Amino acid sequence: MKHGMWKSVEYQAWGSMIARCERRSYHLFRRYGGRGISVCPQWRHDFMAFFRDIGPRPGPGYSLDRIDNDGNYEPGNVRWATIQQQVENSSAVRLLTHAGLSLSVSEWARRVGFSREAVNARLRAGWSVEDALTRPIDQLRRPVVLRTRAQERESE
Repeated sequence: MKHGMWKSVEYQAWGSMIARCERRSYHLFRRYGGRGISVCPQWRHDFMAFFRDIGPRPGPGYSLDRIDNDGNYEPGNVRWATIQQQVENSSAVRLLTHAGLSLSVSEWARRVGFSREAVNARLRAGWSVEDALTRPIDQLRRPVVLRTRAQERESE
């Protein structure tokens, strides 16, 4: 091994990538190799080719992510990503299209200043995507009227 990187996080990520796609006994094989995801030949047989294409991990909290979840591990389809980016890139994420832009519910909620739960609740209630993302959230549904006991007795 001429590169001297066998203890690096990048080398470990490379090895795990290959195991996910090729080792049937690997616990995640069915989600990768088992559904046809493979590692391109130039990366499979050459760690340094992989490292040159992907580069060093930007920092803790980053791991390999396929941009197209149905695509292979190959140049142009792999990046270092945060957990949040990976969650939003998951095939289970619901995308909403509004104003010509398709984003996850979480990303839309951040952009419009609502909670993810509020947007989802509106959609479950049958609101359109546009209304769910643009109608203001009522601060108070109805005014609270504070009355003294004397006022309450007078109204009886």
